[in-house]
Amino acid sequence: MASYRSPGVYLKEAAERRFAAVDAVPMSVTAFLGIAQRGPVYVPRRLTSFSEFREIYGASLPYAFLAESVSGFFANGGRECYVTRIAHVADGDPESARAASVVTLTAGGEEFLAITAASEGTWGDRIKVEIAEARYPTSSLAIGDVPVGATAVRVKSTYGFGLGDVVEIADREVAEHVVLTAVAGDELRWLPPARARFDATGPTRLTAREFRLVLSFESTIEEFDHLSTDPRSDKYVVNVVNARSRLVRAVDRRPHPELADGPAPTEVTLSGGHEGLGRLTGDDFVGFSEGPGARRGLGALEEIDDIGLVAVPDLMAAPQLSSGFGPAEIRAVQAAMVGACERRKDRFAILDAPCTCDTEEIREWRRGVDTKYAALYHPWLRVTGAGGRGGVRTIPPSGHVAGVYARCDRERGIHKAPANELLEEVVGLDRTLSLELQGLLTHEHVNCLRAFPGRGIRVWGARTLSSDEAWRYVNVRRLVTMIERSIEEGTQWAVFEDNTPELWKQVIRSISGFLRELTRRGFLVGETDEEAFYVKCDEETNPPEVVDAGQLVCEIGVAPVRPAEFIVFRIGQRTEDPILE
Repeated sequence: MASYRSPGVYLKEAAERRFAAVDAVPMSVTAFLGIAQRGPVYVPRRLTSFSEFREIYGASLPYAFLAESVSGFFANGGRECYVTRIAHVADGDPESARAASVVTLTAGGEEFLAITAASEGTWGDRIKVEIAEARYPTSSLAIGDVPVGATAVRVKSTYGFGLGDVVEIADREVAEHVVLTAVAGDELRWLPPARARFDATGPTRLTAREFRLVLSFESTIEEFDHLSTDPRSDKYVVNVVNARSRLVRAVDRRPHPELADGPAPTEVTLSGGHEGLGRLTGDDFVGFSEGPGARRGLGALEEIDDIGLVAVPDLMAAPQLSSGFGPAEIRAVQAAMVGACERRKDRFAILDAPCTCDTEEIREWRRGVDTKYAALYHPWLRVTGAGGRGGVRTIPPSGHVAGVYARCDRERGIHKAPANELLEEVVGLDRTLSLELQGLLTHEHVNCLRAFPGRGIRVWGARTLSSDEAWRYVNVRRLVTMIERSIEEGTQWAVFEDNTPELWKQVIRSISGFLRELTRRGFLVGETDEEAFYVKCDEETNPPEVVDAGQLVCEIGVAPVRPAEFIVFRIGQRTEDPILE
């Protein structure tokens, strides 16, 4: 304790508080797996708009549902999603997805560039490549003679020249090529030394050996000018194209790039692309996770922690593309989706029912799954082509429903059941359900989509696929998951702190503050905090043997809001007793 002898005011910094408030984590980031025109295969890409989807994954496909599903997600309130393109990829299989390619030649007839489409698919067969002279080659006149053995000369302008450029030195009688080693002021320096003498009155001109590459695909044109064939140049064609092109990747096939001739002018189209869809299997969707860089299908989502929802609309398109893909494979993939959600306990699967008008088939399909981490929706939606293209299509509802989840989370809160909500960008339903049929399906925990006169097409169900009454509702499961994830992330500060009663109190304060805020916003039921939740972290939950094991145990209970699924009005007629005179 400090000793104070002289009267006065003393300042002392207080010890920093180690604990922080718990914040609610978002739960509506959706992961989509599906079939696309182009884009990276098995590499999840984060998107915040449908225009980004079109830029990366291309146009809507008549045999797939991914584009329309992602469009419906954003139209119904989704703000962020991850998309993973699925295709059949197997070493040595000629039916595997592969990218279109072409090999260009040098002026001497040797192989020059192997140009390959940026992603697999027949879309690359429409990429055109043009190699031509630079529009305005970089050039300048020498100031003074260039003697034999010279490695530098002053020029009128060094604009456009760069380190590593291959430059032709020429007068009226002789020419040779050198490589620039420095550009300083008005001087160019090079190696190897000049083998001939160049007369400035010739005149002597120094011209960079450059060319132009033009790539075109539909309405997209990419032009790269002033390119170099030499790897030492900042304008080396391989580095420039691979860094800036969205259409192709390039590889230099010359054994000695720095010595070879320049490119031969050419106009050519890529070829050999393959979609890799004819042999799709359930394994292509399920995939695997063997660590960073070795993940496919659903396994590719393992490295992304902020995913809250999972949808695979093209699971229903696969049987029309691959003869070996049937109902058993669809069930297996949906079981894998559910299994991943149950294992991680931080995400929720939105499942599509088959496109059928047979109610008994839908009921039977539902009975194959029992989980609190998924919900099933029926019937399919009628929508216009993605981005307003094409006619009316029938697609699975999972993408649009995921957008409804996101809209409810943002506008009302995750405690609000994602039901009695309008479906945007939908022009009709594949099937009209009567009240009686919906009753049968709701009893089986199938969430129905209904069209109401004057109120549009709405989600009319909010049940999970769980037989456990405690987890009957989608919003209850997702609310508890959000609380779990938020507390897990918000209490990381406690790791490696001294496991003492003081730490227990800090944990209680941190978690209680978070749950109190949820109660205030209506996420939990209760007039008081004691009715809405409790947090217990004391000697009872942390006996000596638990503390000695390096553990801190905190017990939490919450009372989530449940939806008014059935509203019953009891109406009777009241009559006055007769007045007796």
